[in-house]
Amino acid sequence: MIIGSLLLLGLFIYPLWNIQLGAPQYPEPLGMNIYINGIKGQSEFDIQNIDGLNHYIGMKTLPKPSDMWEFTVFPIAVSYTHLTLPTNREV
Repeated sequence: MIIGSLLLLGLFIYPLWNIQLGAPQYPEPLGMNIYINGIKGQSEFDIQNIDGLNHYIGMKTLPKPSDMWEFTVFPIAVSYTHLTLPTNREV
């Protein structure tokens, strides 16, 4: 149980999801990492370029972390789970 509890803390460091978009127009693929508390581009302008492509095909822009309740609730839920997970269970 201790290992499982510690692995939950990795969610604050490593991305939950990684997306890479490749096309002939981009020598290096566009990418973004989705973390427990927000979205970050793999390179400096990846998020702006992905938003531009989304606009071009008629999709909405990527939401800001403050616009999505999930980015507020997930860190609280994971922290609560980590703190309340039993580390020594009696059988």
